[in-house]
Amino acid sequence: MPEYEKITFENGFRLLLSEDSRAKSCSMGVWVGSGSCYESDDTAGISHFIEHMVFKGSALYSSEDIASISHRMGGELNAYTDKECTCFYTRVLSADAPAAFELIADMVTSPRLDADDLELEKGVVCEEIAMYESNPADLCADLFYLVAFPEHKLGKNVLGTRDSVNSMTPDMLRKHMDRFYSPASTVACFCGKFERDKIISLCKRYFSSPANKSAIPALPKADFCPGVHIFDKKTEQNQIVIGFSARLFGRCLRVVVSERWRVRREHGRVARIGEKGCYDRGGSPARVPRHRDRRRA
Repeated sequence: MPEYEKITFENGFRLLLSEDSRAKSCSMGVWVGSGSCYESDDTAGISHFIEHMVFKGSALYSSEDIASISHRMGGELNAYTDKECTCFYTRVLSADAPAAFELIADMVTSPRLDADDLELEKGVVCEEIAMYESNPADLCADLFYLVAFPEHKLGKNVLGTRDSVNSMTPDMLRKHMDRFYSPASTVACFCGKFERDKIISLCKRYFSSPANKSAIPALPKADFCPGVHIFDKKTEQNQIVIGFSARLFGRCLRVVVSERWRVRREHGRVARIGEKGCYDRGGSPARVPRHRDRRRA
């Protein structure tokens, strides 16, 4: 495990630094505690929608600026929304690390949230919902969480519904960001080669606002519910998800890994077997190898 430095600001903002002088590049990300677990039925999908809107422009940069600057740096600028967080990340050459972080920081802290852009983006997100509904693998994963956690927000879809997406307004997005995009629920991480003092200075510039008085609600315990759900869809392949509680997952994972090759070798009927993260009774992700179900802008 590489060594890293953790710096916590007075307002709760956390900065993680892992320096490698041999590296020629720097990977960085900003994680915000905003995900589908913190949404109501009326705001379902708002975290993912904000992820989209952040790329539409900020106080300093237009959407064209964001794309051209990232392209000029040769970086990989992207984002994803999960059940419990939203992440904005990039990877650039070491010399471009400060400018790349300033771009992400301004996007996250000062998005424009223009009403016209919002109306256009509603159509984009609704198309994304349709795309996931037509993808058997993604649909199967969503149905698994719905069955495993029927009474908990972990079972909710990250994208929301067409009705919830079409009802969103700039004020709704701002209210959500005022509560959840606070320094205390934000973590920035840097790995590779970068100028430490300059990065700390930029973090202080963008993430030194006073701590939010509205505490993020604690999630209730998530009880894993055994069950079976069969969804008929005319496809050439069958999609199967088998889930276990976190207490049993380590043991079952070893069985899956040992059996996957035998099934392939003897029957040749399985295209791919992967592992996903489960959630234990406390609602925290089980730290096991997995393929994350990421919703990207």
